[in-house]
Amino acid sequence: MLRAPVVLSTSILLAVALCGCGAAPQRPACATSATCGSDRLCVTGVCRPKNEIPTEAAARRLELVPDRWAVVTSKGSQPWHEADLPLGRADLGQVCLLMHFDSPLRESSRVVSAFLVLDPSSGATPGPAPVPLSVSRILEPWNATPSWNRLPALAEPEANALASNWAARPLRIDVTREVVRWKERREDDHGIALVAAPHDPVGASFSLGLAGGRGPRLEIYLR
Repeated sequence: MLRAPVVLSTSILLAVALCGCGAAPQRPACATSATCGSDRLCVTGVCRPKNEIPTEAAARRLELVPDRWAVVTSKGSQPWHEADLPLGRADLGQVCLLMHFDSPLRESSRVVSAFLVLDPSSGATPGPAPVPLSVSRILEPWNATPSWNRLPALAEPEANALASNWAARPLRIDVTREVVRWKERREDDHGIALVAAPHDPVGASFSLGLAGGRGPRLEIYLR
């Protein structure tokens, strides 16, 4: 089915997301500061200047959990129902976490920064290398039980990150650009998709909050 020129087909968009050929991030993704050079630090998965901080000290913190989410894999015919989110695990193929948030933001709200936060699974075995991830806006309505063959269309990637369980710390991905757009009330904005390609036999595992612990959430800082 043909779509308007501004919306690519799901298969093309996923390919763009997974190969990193879409809108490139302004700063390289990172898992540790060792990859950023002497004058930069790895902050929320991105190499940043040492004097740059991701939030303002006086900002008000707002936390949101998705009112709807689903995990689908390219090698599974049904949505994922396990307690953990397996990113980059080779036997599962491509993995996509779809999330929709009920935004309370007003047009007058000033978003300082926003982060998608995932907690590592308890006792998860670290993989041999960080898993590349991409974040895209969801452009079509979707229900709570999508399949890989019925994924909604995604925009080109707007953020990249690297995920690892080595440090046993929460993964924080900068999604400020996506959250700022919520105030525009765009009709083609139906949530956020986190996408990972098959990477290695272990990958990186994060909690979905189904067996204790916390699931995916947004931290938004407002002024």
